[in-house]
Amino acid sequence: MEWVNSLISCFMILFSIIDILGNAPIIMGFKSKGNIIDTKKIIITSLVIFLSFLFLGQPMLKLIGIDVHSFSVAGSIVLFFIGLEMILGIDIHKVTENTQTSIVPISFPLIAGPGSLTTLISLRTTYEVNIILLSLILNMIVVYFVIDKCDFIAKKIGNNGLDILKKIFGIVLLAFAVKIFGANASQLFQQ
Repeated sequence: MEWVNSLISCFMILFSIIDILGNAPIIMGFKSKGNIIDTKKIIITSLVIFLSFLFLGQPMLKLIGIDVHSFSVAGSIVLFFIGLEMILGIDIHKVTENTQTSIVPISFPLIAGPGSLTTLISLRTTYEVNIILLSLILNMIVVYFVIDKCDFIAKKIGNNGLDILKKIFGIVLLAFAVKIFGANASQLFQQ
């Protein structure tokens, strides 16, 4: 029973930090611009990033001379600009129609972003690796179905609904980026 409680707890932590429901309007926005979204590629890439970071994250960053806080600050800046694009309806990062957007920015930093990657390192101090792995796989299954059904969701809510959701989640994304930046920038200055 303890194992099940740990699994549920770990799953919920990752689910909230990956925030696929919050990212769905962003993905729908990319699709509405004519970008190619390959769901399988997103899941595989995200899973590879997660697993690499789970097992090699801290040593890899140390090897290239970057600490987790610097990594998180850089990722928060990318998220900040994506949020601005959503709210203001502008394209800071110009993409031509039919551009492949599966890996950047969907796999990284939207799904496997700085928050979720640093959370993985934190989870290792609390949960067994097999619980983290199982909860990560379960989250990727949820992510797959949400991305796969984005077109259905977009048809149901229409363009106006999509625009409203995009602006709301743009503000949430900005707030999340500022939160990550603030928490990690203060750590940089203390070092």
